[in-house]
Amino acid sequence: MRGGGPQAVVTDIGIMEPDATGELVLTALHPGRTADEARANTGWALKVAAEVRCTEPPAAEELRLLRDELDPQGIYLKGGAG
Repeated sequence: MRGGGPQAVVTDIGIMEPDATGELVLTALHPGRTADEARANTGWALKVAAEVRCTEPPAAEELRLLRDELDPQGIYLKGGAG
């Protein structure tokens, strides 16, 4: 790929990043999510990094911007309006 391909894939479960061979590896989980959940929702034998970090939940101001400014009708953020 031009530019070397994706640097990360962000899902509602966590973050996958390519290893040295280009294979996506689970490197971070969102709060309350598990590696088993990520594996169950991936279409291949997902590798998990030796140390998986936990992502920070969004700050109140970030949520406000997303819900009120960027997607006030909740079109992209499921259930985000109101």
